[in-house]
Amino acid sequence: MNRDAHNSSRGVALIIVLAVVAILSVLVIEFSYSVWVNLYLSANYDARTQALNAAKAGVEYGIYLLRNDDDLRVDSLADQWAAPIELTIGELVPPPDPDEEENTVTDTDRRPDVRAHLVEPRVGGTAKVLIVDEDRKVPLNMLSYRGKPHPLFVRTLECLIENLEVADAYFDPTEIVEAMVDWADADETGSWEYVYETLTDPYKAKNRPFDTVDELGLVTEMRDALLYGTVPYPEREPGYDEDEQTSGQTSGWPEREDELGPDESYGLINFVHAQNSRKINVNTAPKEVLAALFDGSTLVADEIIERRREEPFANSAVFGAAAQTVVGDEALLREVAKWVTFSSRYFRITAIGEYHGVRVKVTAIVHRSSRPDVLVQYYRIENVE
Repeated sequence: MNRDAHNSSRGVALIIVLAVVAILSVLVIEFSYSVWVNLYLSANYDARTQALNAAKAGVEYGIYLLRNDDDLRVDSLADQWAAPIELTIGELVPPPDPDEEENTVTDTDRRPDVRAHLVEPRVGGTAKVLIVDEDRKVPLNMLSYRGKPHPLFVRTLECLIENLEVADAYFDPTEIVEAMVDWADADETGSWEYVYETLTDPYKAKNRPFDTVDELGLVTEMRDALLYGTVPYPEREPGYDEDEQTSGQTSGWPEREDELGPDESYGLINFVHAQNSRKINVNTAPKEVLAALFDGSTLVADEIIERRREEPFANSAVFGAAAQTVVGDEALLREVAKWVTFSSRYFRITAIGEYHGVRVKVTAIVHRSSRPDVLVQYYRIENVE
């Protein structure tokens, strides 16, 4: 009886030991997993922080270029700020503490290490920077210029929308521009007002000027295919290679294609802006905008682009003389000449920072005055997959 009780107690003890071992094993595994997750999250956070700092540094470098532009009277695609740039962001590592290494490292051994830390900074990521002036685009808020839409910009937008040739999307350019005018004007009894009230999630027209181009997505009649297009628009144009511009840029940036496939189109959002600017910089304007300004004439657009590659336009007289050779309508040329400029005030700086495979994009819209001061008006941070 005593032997059976003894064996029974040993069996219970064994079960308890096994249970404790099992519980401890689970706890150890859980603890190890938790430590691994925390290490992973910490490393990912560190990488994102480095990538974000690299992107921010890229934006600051863009602001530096704009502030130190040699000639504020003329901005063209041949300027240094217009060239895509890739930066390597350095991270200065402090040298070792001599007191801590005094017993293990001699002065002779230590000096090269200190110099290495000072002159060979650890890489803190890279940043790709692209600066695009907003004044190369059509100003949306000319649709409410002094309380009413400006005829030239109404025609320009209608022509631009029609020439984008979005596949498999029916729309009437005139109706779309009318809806845009109704959204931006102060009239609360416009012909499009009732449409917003009949939506599943109704809202009211803004009846004020556009603050951002994203508002176009709220305008009735606007289609996503028209607004965003089917392919991204590469801002860099052919003819401005890195060999022709100031050093410091990098290769590998896509250039725009003159010919798109039958199912490809660029989005309207690439050719309009909502800044407080009324004129279009013909030294930087893309072909689509130049053609739309002159009633869809690609011949005029090509001539302007060819002339500005040889030498940027410096004033209205030079521009008028160049355009007159291919513009048959003198009245149209005089009207357009009133609303073009040869320098830019608003710029969009896009910087993508990367560190150990993690990428972060920072987008800033800045205003440059003639002093020159550069003020940030818009700042957005996004993760990049």
